[in-house]
Amino acid sequence: MFAYRSLSRRLLCMAAIVVPVACSVAQSGSPEPQGRVDVAWLEQRLQAQRPRLLWQEGLEDRVRERIAVDPVVRRYSEAIFEQADAVLQLPVLERKVTGRRLLDVSRAALKRTTFLAFAWRMSGDRAYLERLEECLVAVSRFSDWNPSHFLDVAEMALGVSLALDWAGEAMDSDVRALAEAALYEKALAVSMEADLQYVFRRPNNWNQVCNAGIVAAAIQLAETYPEEAAAAIERMRENLHLALETYAPDGAYVEGPMYWNYGTSFNAVLLDVLDTALGTTFDLEQAPGFMESADFVLQMKAPSGFYYNYYDCFLRSNYMGGLLWFAKETGNRLYAQPEHMMAEVNWSYGLDDVLDRLLVVELLWLLDIEPGPAKPLANNWVANGENPVGVLRSSFEDKDALYLAFKGGRADNAHGNMDGGAFVFELDGVRWAIDLGNQAYHELEEYYKRVGGSLWARAQDSARWGLLSKNNFGHSTVTVNEALHQVSGMVDVASFDAERGTATLDMGALYGDKVKSARRSFRTLGKRSLEIRDRVEVNEATERIRWQMTTQASLLETKEGLLLKRDGEELSLAILSPEGLRASVTSLELPLHPMDKTLPGLKRIDLVVPAHLAQDGVVEIVVRLSGNE
Repeated sequence: MFAYRSLSRRLLCMAAIVVPVACSVAQSGSPEPQGRVDVAWLEQRLQAQRPRLLWQEGLEDRVRERIAVDPVVRRYSEAIFEQADAVLQLPVLERKVTGRRLLDVSRAALKRTTFLAFAWRMSGDRAYLERLEECLVAVSRFSDWNPSHFLDVAEMALGVSLALDWAGEAMDSDVRALAEAALYEKALAVSMEADLQYVFRRPNNWNQVCNAGIVAAAIQLAETYPEEAAAAIERMRENLHLALETYAPDGAYVEGPMYWNYGTSFNAVLLDVLDTALGTTFDLEQAPGFMESADFVLQMKAPSGFYYNYYDCFLRSNYMGGLLWFAKETGNRLYAQPEHMMAEVNWSYGLDDVLDRLLVVELLWLLDIEPGPAKPLANNWVANGENPVGVLRSSFEDKDALYLAFKGGRADNAHGNMDGGAFVFELDGVRWAIDLGNQAYHELEEYYKRVGGSLWARAQDSARWGLLSKNNFGHSTVTVNEALHQVSGMVDVASFDAERGTATLDMGALYGDKVKSARRSFRTLGKRSLEIRDRVEVNEATERIRWQMTTQASLLETKEGLLLKRDGEELSLAILSPEGLRASVTSLELPLHPMDKTLPGLKRIDLVVPAHLAQDGVVEIVVRLSGNE
């Protein structure tokens, strides 16, 4: 049992000094449901006093106390008030669908409603409450919350639910009734439609976000619609494990660090909603790998501050607020270092930005973080699972440290690319081997709508694989016979030695019957050098093997291979095997596909070996990357 849950119950008992029913409900000792969550169980567990979703009675005083002594909490509060003040001057939101999504509007609503509710609770200024009412009236009068893209419904439902819980008792009764009716009709009731049940069973962030939003709505409406509320909570219990299982065994989030922050933050909101309102999390946080996933995110951040931006991850990210939940649960200061938050949280977001929409929730998490030691992470680390990743680094403290991050996995993962065996490499604060990272979805979706195909289909012949950022031709991996990787080919970590700084990937499944076997090994050579060894056992179908490294560095040919230059630093690429092999360079600055992502100076270093040069049936390509001593 984690610290926060016991703290939550202590707060409920404190509230019971004023309202005894609150503590008696939370402390009733009723067992977890042996069968399904039903109305009787829900009525027994439901915290009677409001607010009960994350916020609890008397929390205002705790916030004020921390503001007085904690500069991070004070800065969070100031940022929330700044944007709440800005909302007072803006027109209310309109139902504007972009492509298939209302998501930007829903996220803006989540941000505005929670910021205004916080400002009202902390100040008592009715201007915030009146604008909150106007926001709720506006979104409640939308024709729908776009259930065809159910994330839109979920985020809207979370914002409306928290606003009603935190400020509903002070609202005009007609406004409250209108918002509650919309929350039921446009979220909870819609979520019960048969053709939408798949969104709650998806093994990715959709499952987490959709369950979080609808469970919050269910609890908010539990007294009025107890059967639907119980059904929504039970559906979450039955299906959330499908997303949680993807963290196993070591915490590597399949969809990458950016989507970790999205899916996991909403998962944490869900757990705390359950805890504060029902006094239980059903022990969902104990799923293998879930708690370890905070380490995964820290490992994916390189010394430069850039992330290993595989799949649809951004290269840069502000402080990932989901880490605060892990800090409060574990007491590990590594997840909530004040100096990092003050430097990395973007305090100047405008209202058009929604990346800070959970800022109020993050502040509440901050309140429950008790100071503790920072448990250091290993320099060399690996996480197995559906999309295994690993890191070899020389230091966490040195911004110029050597950093290699590599991955396995399958291209048909959620948001997956043909990047099995790919890597990024840093030294001296420079990202030498890069990943192209994310591309905006809407423009790609509109393109495929015009020409045919789909961005999201992941069959072997899907149009998605025509994009450089999605196929293997745009990644630092190995290509055989100029062919696409097999989408279902799984790359596993065959071996990993943290002490020696070595790792080996089994890549044979990427190539089908084109090779007998293929393995890629990484080995650090001190603090400034890395060796990459690819061993391919050829067969009669093997024609040629191409070693690839994607970079934005400028290149000069040398006797050993290439000299890379970028940002005033230099890196040597030496070709150790086969003897006499020379590098070629393919410019990728001009798009090969009309929708390719372009980056200044983008190019691919190629080492091409015809299969007939194999010795004893094996082609071995060995490359050493070294910085200046």
